Amino acid sequence: MNTQTQKVELSEEQKMELFSNLLDTPIDQIDTVAGFATFPAGTYVLGGERASADIAKLRITLMFAHNDTLDVSERSTVPPVETGSLFSIMYIDELGIKRFRTQFGKIMEHLGISTLRQFLENHFEGSQFVATVTERPDKKNPDMIYNGLREIILTDMADHDDPEAIPAGVHVDNGT
Repeated sequence: MNTQTQKVELSEEQKMELFSNLLDTPIDQIDTVAGFATFPAGTYVLGGERASADIAKLRITLMFAHNDTLDVSERSTVPPVETGSLFSIMYIDELGIKRFRTQFGKIMEHLGISTLRQFLENHFEGSQFVATVTERPDKKNPDMIYNGLREIILTDMADHDDPEAIPAGVHVDNGT
């Protein structure tokens, strides 16, 4: 399943015309925006939606969109998410950069790139990933659940010849 979209650059005049047309469109004909959701622990196909690096805050933020559910933990009490639902993860300061390398190093190596900036600016958005998503309760409010990533690969790495390219913990069904 290839759900990658192609970006089209619009002129300022085209953007204003599109916006003006939306103002005259009946509300029930305008698409809604997928919202942020807490994902149940499990394995998913995720699309890379947006990547940003805020140097002043020493933070990298990645936003993912749900494309497909491959497996959900039986222990999770979080309800299922809809296609298009979003979640984001942050990598803060030097420790965060080390976590980023641990999680995305094999992906960057597979892509033949060596810097985080190259990955964030040129490779994250539009990429398809298979990821094991975790749940973590808030320390002060156990009803508040946060998501994290345990393992992540590009979908095309699932068919890669190198068995080391697929991290332990990621379960990929190759149809066999």
